[in-house]
Amino acid sequence: MAKKILLSKLVEQIESGAIDGKKAAKYFLPDPGTGRPFVPGVRFDPAHVDDTAFKATSNALAAALAKTLADQAAPGRTAAVRAGTPAEATDIIRESAAKILAEGDSWFDLPFIWPRTIVDFLGEKRPIVTLAKAGDTMENMLAEAQFVAPLKAGGVKFFLFSGGGNDVVGNGDLKLYVNLFDPAYSKPADALYYIKDAYYGMLDALMAQYARLAKIVKQASPGTVLVVHGYSFVIPQVDGPWVGGPLMQRGLDPVHMPDLCRAVVRKMVEAFNARLAAFAASSGGRIAYMNLTPLVKTNEWFDELHPREVAAKRMATHYERTLGL
Repeated sequence: MAKKILLSKLVEQIESGAIDGKKAAKYFLPDPGTGRPFVPGVRFDPAHVDDTAFKATSNALAAALAKTLADQAAPGRTAAVRAGTPAEATDIIRESAAKILAEGDSWFDLPFIWPRTIVDFLGEKRPIVTLAKAGDTMENMLAEAQFVAPLKAGGVKFFLFSGGGNDVVGNGDLKLYVNLFDPAYSKPADALYYIKDAYYGMLDALMAQYARLAKIVKQASPGTVLVVHGYSFVIPQVDGPWVGGPLMQRGLDPVHMPDLCRAVVRKMVEAFNARLAAFAASSGGRIAYMNLTPLVKTNEWFDELHPREVAAKRMATHYERTLGL
C-alpha cells in the first residue's frame, strides 16, 4: 500500500512550488458531485492523502489547491497562456504573436486533473491568451469585461467565447424549466411538452446578453471576429447533480425512460443552439458560430456536462478548419 502524505505537508509543498501539477495529480480525484454546473469539483484521493485532521474543510482545501496548481500552468497540459488579469493579458498580446484571445466557462477551462479543453488543444499549435474560468457566467463575464482591454490592445484576430451553459442547465436548478411527468406524454416525440415557457424566456434574456457582448467587442476591436459555440447533447445520469437529478425530481427517470429524458435535454440544447446560430448568421461575418453538436459521441462524456479529451480535441480541430487557424 502506498504511503499517504499528510494534507498539511501536501499544502506546504504545493504552495512552495516544490511539486507541480504533473507530480501532484495523483493526490486528487475529479468529483462532479461537489461542483456546481460548469464548476467541476475535486477531492483528495484517500489512497494517497491523509486528511484526517482536516475532514471538515477537506473539499474546500482540495478546490483551493487545485486552483493554485492550475494557475501554475502544469507542464504538458496546455500551451495556452493563462492570464490572471486584463493587464497581464494585454501585455502578453502586445509583446507576443498571439492573435487569439479566449474567455469563457469550463468548456474552455477545467481543473488540472480533468480532461483538457478546446482551448488547451488549440494552444498546442498556436499562441492563445485565455481569461477563461470554470463556472464563469455570462452575467459575470459581461460585468467584469476583462476581455475589453486585451481587445483594445490591437492585433486580436479571433475572440473565442464560451458562455451560456450555466443558463441552459438552469444554474443547477433545471427542474424550474421542466414540467412534471405525465403518462399521457411518455414518448420521446412528446419532449417539447416538458419544456416550460420560462425556459424560452431565459433563452431570450441570454441572447440579449450575447447581443450586448457583440456590441462591446465591436466597439473595442472592430476587426476582431467573435467566435461562439453551441453545446452537444448531454446525457442525463441517474442522480446526476446537474441534469439527471433535477429531471428525476420532475418524475423523469433516466433509467426507466432514458429516451424521453435525452429527448427533453436535446430539445433544450437545440433551442439554444438555433438561437446562437441565427445570431451569428445575422452579423455580416463579425460573428462565427461553431456547431459542436455532432462532435461528441454518446460514450465521450466525462460527466454530465463536459466532454472527454478525444471529443475536445475533435472540437479544436473543427475550430482550426472552420476559422483557417
